[in-house]
Amino acid sequence: RRTLQSFIAQVAGAYEEEAVELYKALKGASKSTTVEVGEEAENVYKIEIKKLESQSRSLKEQANQSDSLSSFMVYLSGLYQERQQLWEDTAKDLSNRSAIESVLTSDAEILEEQGGDLYSKASTTPSVEALCTLLVGFYKERASTFRALVTRRKRVKKDAYVVEMLKEHADILDECTEVLK
Repeated sequence: RRTLQSFIAQVAGAYEEEAVELYKALKGASKSTTVEVGEEAENVYKIEIKKLESQSRSLKEQANQSDSLSSFMVYLSGLYQERQQLWEDTAKDLSNRSAIESVLTSDAEILEEQGGDLYSKASTTPSVEALCTLLVGFYKERASTFRALVTRRKRVKKDAYVVEMLKEHADILDECTEVLK
């Protein structure tokens, strides 16, 4: 059985893994044909990487402070809400109807729902294992949403750079589930 503290460290590791792998994907991605659009998307990913890194650090600190599963889940739901708010604020500043704006809007909706789930289940989740299962499901949901955006959203389909980054990000989220298991 895992302790809450060791699981929190694993969650921090998953956030760190996502940040590191996104950074590598960003460096390796072929630049967009439209420089302006490419820069906008690249800047969004840089913002996401910074947020993941800061939340990973904050989670590591939390490992020593969380005394119960439910208090950690409430804390974690706050991190989800923080990212959701960041996406909504960032999307407002982007050129309307761009591919990356569409991605942020979709991801913000998922993060809002998942953060709400964490909060509402905080007092009823029986174990670290149950929380792990919940979080793995969250990662998988985001990954499949990213894959669906690539095939179903016209705006996204047209931007090869965003398509490439979304596919990479979906694979990264799959890898993160392994960090949690």
